[in-house]
Amino acid sequence: MMNKKIAFGMIVFEGDYVLEACLSQVYPYASQILIAEGPVKFWQEKGRSTSTDRTNQIIDNFPDPENKIKIVHGQFSEKDDQCSAYMQFLNDDIDYLWNLDSDEIFKGEDIEKLIDIMEKGGYTSADVKSCSFYGGFDRYIGGFEERKGNFHRVFKVYPGSKWLTHRPPTVVHDPSADPIPSKHIDGDTLWYRHGIRMYHYSYVFPKQVANKIEYYEAKVSRDKCFKNYFETIYLTWVQADDDEQKFNVEMINDGVHEFIKGTRPHTFTKRFEGSHPSEIEKRLEEYRNRIDDEMSSYSKVGLECWKSDQVYEHMLDGANGKLWAKLENSSHWPVLKQLLDFCKSNGATSFCDVGCGAGAVGHIYKDVEYTGADLPGIVQNVSRKFSPDLNFVEFDIDEDVSFLSNYDCLVLGGFIDVMEKPIEVLEKILASSKKYVVIHRQHLGKGTKSWLTTSYNNMISYQSQIDTDEIISIPKKYGFTVLNITPVDGQYSILLEKK
Repeated sequence: MMNKKIAFGMIVFEGDYVLEACLSQVYPYASQILIAEGPVKFWQEKGRSTSTDRTNQIIDNFPDPENKIKIVHGQFSEKDDQCSAYMQFLNDDIDYLWNLDSDEIFKGEDIEKLIDIMEKGGYTSADVKSCSFYGGFDRYIGGFEERKGNFHRVFKVYPGSKWLTHRPPTVVHDPSADPIPSKHIDGDTLWYRHGIRMYHYSYVFPKQVANKIEYYEAKVSRDKCFKNYFETIYLTWVQADDDEQKFNVEMINDGVHEFIKGTRPHTFTKRFEGSHPSEIEKRLEEYRNRIDDEMSSYSKVGLECWKSDQVYEHMLDGANGKLWAKLENSSHWPVLKQLLDFCKSNGATSFCDVGCGAGAVGHIYKDVEYTGADLPGIVQNVSRKFSPDLNFVEFDIDEDVSFLSNYDCLVLGGFIDVMEKPIEVLEKILASSKKYVVIHRQHLGKGTKSWLTTSYNNMISYQSQIDTDEIISIPKKYGFTVLNITPVDGQYSILLEKK
């Protein structure tokens, strides 16, 4: 056991996630555990005066047979003030102050090893590298998050030492204490040479991440924070069915960090191959159940993402040529026009543009009976604003779509492509189709699948691919034959005819 005395200093507010494991892990190595609990000004302004989760229950009732724990409950101007609040309890004989967040765990053997390294090397401060877990306990954040070693955690202290700032963590000393010359050991050295790092459970629980992002957007990342990060990146990543879907979520923002793409290097996740600290290992089942319980309160990401005024405005801007070329000026329009002209020349007099967005097809094809059918909200907020003289029907694909049988030709623009289950949607439409179906710009390839992507101002939707064999067999099931498959902009446009 070590012969040097360590005080672990913690500030916490609603941080009950792995708090009990954190305290249990350090207790045997601590001479003191100093805790300041309570909200900073940001949370006070939201009506908060103390933690409302299990934080207070855990810290106030944690077993302390050796009388190591000192707690101050309060309300603080900022985190600098909160750190200073517990320093009043720091004993004069403490050798090292270990800055510890409630979601940070260190293996016991690493605590002993790190202090021994500092003693023998005459180091007065130490950084640690972070293994930051994401969305659970099986993957951690790589790239920028893994490379940086600037988590200032351990400081040599003397009587009269005090906090200067929390971000970055900085401790200053009373000159009369005659401190030894400053000497720092970095996190890279501790990890690559000695195998010491911090196990950081900072993006594990949904509620934890939601609170963190709310604070970061207001006080830390601010205008650099990815808009709607929690809904767009975190929830969709956790809800993904497999690693491929998770990777596609990560492609949205070059990883899983909350900063806007381009403002930080990439942070793609990696599979965790090591072992967790012992106090985490013994609670893994409990923690995984908590994640499941918290996730149950969130809807599965799907077409709900389209219910946003920002999305509607961007779609309207796109239809008006403010964001991209209007349909009639686009590179893929000649292919679509060729297929629609074929349908017209073979007797189709009524068109229904399913998923019409802004009704651009009807805006161009004014010599046919045209109806635009789209998801709830989009017809009212986009289509009728763009083409008020055209006919539109608002519908839900999960409801009755038999009205589609009233039209000679159905145009499925990007509608199939934004569905989680493209084959189910296609079959439902084909079952109600009369004569022609044009599937415009669909991904074809080996295997039918869907993945999450962004569209319109970082809003999440699905992108799909239909298996090349199924694009033949599924229409055949409903009496259709494939007349034409034409490449267009890296995708394909397909013309189906019912015999």
